[in-house]
Amino acid sequence: MLLKKIINFFKTQNSQKKIHSIKFEKIVFYPNELKIKNNGEIKPITNKPAQILNFLIHNQNQTFNRHDIVKAVWQDKGCSEANFYKAIENLRKELGDTKEPWKYIAKPSTNQFVLKPQAKVIYVATPMTYFRNTINLIVFLVFFSSIVNAAYNSLSESTYGISYKNNLTSRKGEVLHSALSPNENSIIFMYRKNLNAGWSLVAKNLLEETSQTIVPAYNSDEYNTEPSFSPSGNQISWIKTDYNKYCDVMIAVFDAQYSTINNARSILNCTQTFYARTPNWKNEHTLLVALAPNENSPSGIVEIDLLTQKRHQLTAPTNTIYGDYSLYFNELANKIVFLRHASLTGYGVQLRVYDFETSKDYLLKEYQHALFTAAWLTPDKIVVNAENHYEIIDLENNKISMLHENIDPEQYPFSMGENKIGFVKGHWRDKDLITINLDSGKTDDSLSSIAYDYRPVVAKKTNHIAFISERDMKTRLFYVENNYASPIATFNRSVYFTDIAISPNGKYIALQEDRILKVLSSNGQLLFEKQIDVSGISFTYENQLLIGVRNDKVSHIQKLDFLNNSPLQIIANGFMPKSTPNGEIYYLSSEKNSRIMFLNKLQSNGNHEKLFVVPFESGNEKSNIYEILNNKLYYVETNNNEKHLVSMKLSNQEKTRMIPVDSIYFSLNEAETLLITVQKKEVQTSLSYFEIFEKNS
Repeated sequence: MLLKKIINFFKTQNSQKKIHSIKFEKIVFYPNELKIKNNGEIKPITNKPAQILNFLIHNQNQTFNRHDIVKAVWQDKGCSEANFYKAIENLRKELGDTKEPWKYIAKPSTNQFVLKPQAKVIYVATPMTYFRNTINLIVFLVFFSSIVNAAYNSLSESTYGISYKNNLTSRKGEVLHSALSPNENSIIFMYRKNLNAGWSLVAKNLLEETSQTIVPAYNSDEYNTEPSFSPSGNQISWIKTDYNKYCDVMIAVFDAQYSTINNARSILNCTQTFYARTPNWKNEHTLLVALAPNENSPSGIVEIDLLTQKRHQLTAPTNTIYGDYSLYFNELANKIVFLRHASLTGYGVQLRVYDFETSKDYLLKEYQHALFTAAWLTPDKIVVNAENHYEIIDLENNKISMLHENIDPEQYPFSMGENKIGFVKGHWRDKDLITINLDSGKTDDSLSSIAYDYRPVVAKKTNHIAFISERDMKTRLFYVENNYASPIATFNRSVYFTDIAISPNGKYIALQEDRILKVLSSNGQLLFEKQIDVSGISFTYENQLLIGVRNDKVSHIQKLDFLNNSPLQIIANGFMPKSTPNGEIYYLSSEKNSRIMFLNKLQSNGNHEKLFVVPFESGNEKSNIYEILNNKLYYVETNNNEKHLVSMKLSNQEKTRMIPVDSIYFSLNEAETLLITVQKKEVQTSLSYFEIFEKNS
């Protein structure tokens, strides 16, 4: 019996193969690296041609017209006929297929396309690869059943399956955090129609299939988020905030028959305490909220008596930046499952449980990727997102089981009743890279993709571009040369880079991952890594690194010769440094307890000069909030939600409004001709759920 289980485990693992490459004739396509090998020579393949090739490969021996391919590759964005045929032309060119009759991407009739040769998929080695060679060892291990059983449990064979999936919503726009009523007849969810709208709360009657807005958003910055029901279903709670100027924990009476609310009111202003998270009802007069005691402390779970306004602190985390968040109470279990930012280094999330019987919390498991929610499947089972599947944690039997389902793009799991889990379906965010020729005003989005691309920077002298992209369940660093974007480094999807800089000659890239500073070469080689709290990074024209370093709430500008591993050298008090070809260094500074920021100049002779108050906010101290080029300050000016790139002469502060942009973050080359920035794109998400069943042993 044990041997059968082990064999089944290997078979299950074998079904989860990962593609290494795809071969047809003399071509080898590496889809994960966006590269092609042709006659032994490896070259990058651009985004859209790669997506078209991938689509045709995975639909071998089928013929598709232009509209089929556009729908699959460009999706809702659409594509003009001219751009489509240009992408086909580029694909053939990159495959070395330049003359008719076409060898690879054949055209059997007008406007029809098919991959002509038979493609062979090559997989990464899996446990099944070694199965036959290890069968004798497994038989031997059977005799040590207790050891093998322990190993088997740690391998977490899947004992659960998914029976079906149902859609809960079909509205055009985006949905996020959701909550199911205790009688399972109503659901409340976050919703916004487009990027210009704020986040409202919508209630849906699941019996009558009707829905309506119960908490409207009155501006684009407003978030009505993280709703929950009281145990009776007669009250709801949520957070109302703009994550800037206001934050309130709200409650209201909910009328399930008409899907309306009344007596909506704030029971806690949380603006000054780093914002509250995830209010959950313990009973009809008690709320559980993740709340920080002050703005300099991490959040812990607080129990609030709504009748007396008394508070009781349940958790008080230490050695963490943000503390506890995303808490979910289960009345039958009398427990809270919640998440905790794991450490001061920025790595990891802890899944934890607070038990009201013992008045203590304990660690269930630590993850190395971002977690947003957890969900109760039953009073003794919890569902969370693992790296590439859903994971069920059995509290009673101390066992972890895996649902072997690729959950991307399925996020934000929430409870839909016993043995049912809801989730947000679809890519929940999308940003495109936009380059603008400032001489002609021409905009180019050829680097864009169906992914979340962010932090683009351009090398001042060479126009090389670097950017971060979240795609295929990974975070990747891309490097652009001659308009070809190639991934040069791949990271776990947990990694989020808060800042980036590229050297003027395009040879070096600096990345800030929370509190870890990395420097890579243009081919992805790691040259330098150090744990350091940075407030702005840039390169000098001599390939030295300039960084703003926070130390005891004071920031210093420090110079780092990373190539020679020299010690950091403090050169000024300030943050967000910029350099010029003549050796001058510009940086920002502020007075204590003041939001007013000054632009300063450190001359090559060592003299410091305070110039003027800058006309922009710090943008969370991201380096590409401003540029200094040819004695001009460049920044983005925002008026009535409209953004424009502005140049200002340093000599007399005379400013010129240049072009409209979508983001306050940008990067410019030294010639002042090439601007790169990002543009948010509309996304479509919906709510769905699946039922989970336990397989027969």
